[in-house]
This record gives sequence, structure tokens and C-alpha cells, in this order.
Amino acid sequence: MRISEYENFVTIPDREHIANQDDELTNEMAQRFYDALPSSVIQKMTTQESDEAWNAFFETAKSERRLL
Repeated sequence: MRISEYENFVTIPDREHIANQDDELTNEMAQRFYDALPSSVIQKMTTQESDEAWNAFFETAKSERRLL
């Protein structure tokens, strides 16, 4: 029995969609790390420091998700 193109298309996971879901979950984890910073620390950070902290939290979250 031959699978129609439609059935084949429907059964193949949308890799971009899955990747977007992974990024959303990683963002949620990174946000939890960022939210754990005391507000006094966040208020003292420059925009660059805040961006660097976010990137570090995002990379950490990505690494943690790979371990799951």
C-alpha cells in the first residue's frame, strides 16, 4: 500500500515547529533563572550586562535541556 503525499506530509514532524517549541521551553527556563536575580542586582545592571546575563541563562538552560 502506498502512502499518499498528504499522509506522508502529515506524519512527518514539522522540525521548525519542534525547534520553536524547544526555544520556547528554553526561554521559559532562562526566564526563571533571570527572575531569581534580586531586583537590586537587576536595577544596577546596564543593558549590556542584562543582555549578557540573559544570554548566559539561555545557554545554561539549553545545556540543561540536553541533559533531560
